[in-house]
Parts: sequence; structure tokens; C-alpha cells
Amino acid sequence: MVVEVFLILGAIMLLGFFADLLFSKTKIPGDLILILVGVILGPIMGIVQPSFFVPFSALVGTLALIVILFEAGLNLNLFKVLSELSTATWFTLLVFLLSVSLSTAFLH
Repeated sequence: MVVEVFLILGAIMLLGFFADLLFSKTKIPGDLILILVGVILGPIMGIVQPSFFVPFSALVGTLALIVILFEAGLNLNLFKVLSELSTATWFTLLVFLLSVSLSTAFLH
């Protein structure tokens, strides 16, 4: 069972590498193609059974979130964030107040 898990993870990494090459040449977002491949391999063809991955789902979800946040942090421009902080704060406050006001009006 452990060998199968490593084979599947290796195949996924290899697929990701070649998919990255394809994404850079076609300029199609990589997420769309990977979602399509996942749908084809899972529900349509039945090659991958979701029940096999249930024990690993919490770990994979955590690792995916770590990678996504790390990559977002690498691409973050701190000076741009600081320069737009006041605008974002006012917009957030406005949306919050409108949400609370409308929710109160409709629920009262």
C-alpha cells in the first residue's frame, strides 16, 4: 500500500511538471487543466477511487494550503500593500457596515 501511494504521488508530480511546461506554452491557466484531468481520472473513467484518498485528505489539504500561502507570500509586494492599506481598510469597514445593516434590516 505504501508503494502504491508513492507511485501515485510520483505520477502526480511528473504530471505537474509536464503540465507546467504545457501551461507556459499554451497560456491556459494550469488550474483549469488540472481540474479537468482530475475529473477525467476520477468520476468519468473511475481510475482513481476517492475512498483511497480519504485517510490522506487532511494532510494533503494542509500541505496544499501551506504551499499556496507560501507562494502568495513570495509574490507579495510589501510596499504596494502598505500604500493601499488605508483604501482597503475603509472598503472593508464599508462592506462590513453595509452587511450588518442589510442583515439587520432583513432579519428584523
